[in-house]
Amino acid sequence: MRILLVHNYYGSSAPSGENTVFEAECALLRAQGQCVETFTRHSDAIRRRGLFGKILGAFSVLGNPFAARDLARVCRAFRPDVVHFHNMFPLISLLAVRAASRYAPVVMTLHNYRLFCAAGIPMRAGKVCTDCLDRRCAGPAIAHRCYRHSLLATLPLAGAISFYRARLPRWVARFIVLSEFQKTEMVKAGLPADKLAVKPNFIRSDAASPEKCAWRDRGNIVYVGRLSDEKGLATLIAAWRRVEEWMKAAESGKVRLTLIGDGDARARYERLARGLAVDFAGQKTNGEVRRQLARARGCVLPSEWFEGMPMTILEALAAGTPCVVSDLGALPDIVENGRTGFVFEAGNADALAEALVHVLRLPEDAYRTMCTAARAAYERRFTPESNYTQLMEIYTGICGKGAR
Repeated sequence: MRILLVHNYYGSSAPSGENTVFEAECALLRAQGQCVETFTRHSDAIRRRGLFGKILGAFSVLGNPFAARDLARVCRAFRPDVVHFHNMFPLISLLAVRAASRYAPVVMTLHNYRLFCAAGIPMRAGKVCTDCLDRRCAGPAIAHRCYRHSLLATLPLAGAISFYRARLPRWVARFIVLSEFQKTEMVKAGLPADKLAVKPNFIRSDAASPEKCAWRDRGNIVYVGRLSDEKGLATLIAAWRRVEEWMKAAESGKVRLTLIGDGDARARYERLARGLAVDFAGQKTNGEVRRQLARARGCVLPSEWFEGMPMTILEALAAGTPCVVSDLGALPDIVENGRTGFVFEAGNADALAEALVHVLRLPEDAYRTMCTAARAAYERRFTPESNYTQLMEIYTGICGKGAR
């Protein structure tokens, strides 16, 4: 099968799991013998061009005719059986979808909610906000200046959302969503249910079987991700203060919280965590992140917005590491409460502290059982093999060709 993959890379200053997913799917398809071509743009081009780049980026959001023209040329030369879009913001734009649909059936993976939410993160004033999804219009985004708190920055996005909302289902044969939760939200936003297919992300894991892990060497609690408000880090630091109080009262051994990642809010979180056993480790390579997760007692993701399919949690499950996650979005679909980790009420520091203490005080046999269940969940749902099967079923379902 001839497959054209399309992606706008996020900027180097704000690395995204979507970049990783795009490259992983590309490598997977090629490894299975499929004929794959890529069409990409990179958001770093905006920064390199200074003011002109910012102007270009703003206008490209509404529709970039140059990217659409270039993609059409690639389609004519490559003659794809299917064109699969990942991120299009800001330099490729949704106008390219119409161009591609003239040459082959189009698949689009919805990694986030930007298709109907100008901010891309359904969150406002520290709380989940689904106004634009529920009302099926971008008016609330303009009223609240949702993108970068700027009316000028929000207007192009809101305009694009309004213009393409009704047109996209005519151009796209199948939308891929990452969870049943996201499917429900997209149907509420106006996408036809019969055009939505649920396919989670995957990771390639070389992790050893949990039975071979050094259980007693697993010590710290690890967070991996952006240091930003929607990730619930203020709640996590407040909860960790309570965990340390429990450890002191129980005369338990000293356990540290390791935060891997970076962000503009790092200095503020460092002030909040002053005096606590919290390490700010900064950015790490993928290999180092995997090693940290494999040695961790638990992985925590206290998000206070709708996560898509966080790669960190998949990495932790692959390593047989129990996860503590909030009860928002797809997270409760990924982590089975009491079996592969614990689920707590988002934004509730006491509930998060209780969940973390559960992980720390589990008897060895119970902890080993949870670790083994975490690895089994990965092997059942998030392997390259299962993902390839699902992806090819989606492709063949819209273009009528069998996988070769």
